[in-house]
Amino acid sequence: RLPGLSVNPALHAPLFLPESAMSAALEFINACIARDVAKSRVLTSEDITLYLNFLNRCLVKSAGPTLAAEALKSFIHLIERTPELLQDKTTSDAILIRLRHFVAHTDIETRRRAAKLCGILVPSLAADARVPFLDEFLASCQTQDRGVRLELQDGALCASGYIVASGVIPDADAVR
Repeated sequence: RLPGLSVNPALHAPLFLPESAMSAALEFINACIARDVAKSRVLTSEDITLYLNFLNRCLVKSAGPTLAAEALKSFIHLIERTPELLQDKTTSDAILIRLRHFVAHTDIETRRRAAKLCGILVPSLAADARVPFLDEFLASCQTQDRGVRLELQDGALCASGYIVASGVIPDADAVR
């Protein structure tokens, strides 16, 4: 247990270790968790917190596309196994900040996984925050401004689709 893992890093924080070491550590941790799940072992809340902090350490701006995509995939698997994690506002806020960045990533796999995570996360948002969250992405899709990256529009379109598909957006807002 590294002391640095007890703190949730900012999006602009540097990688905790070299990228290859972070990727290897993520692969090892995921293998350990998969083995524990296969043996029906339950992760403690402290283990989950450390794992979330490690994933957030992988999801920083300085992370390469492979590390970011794998960390997002790990986040998706973790939330599918323990959806109650999203009830914690600190956890959902930390991932929201990262999703807004990674939805516009230059790597398609990273963008798609971030978009999928938006759809998984939106039901845990307050009811009055869901439509504005969708509107953020729709505005990115509709912009005609010069210099807007195609990746931003592609990611925003995918995120909008996952958000609407989550089923928690009112019909009137989903069809506009």
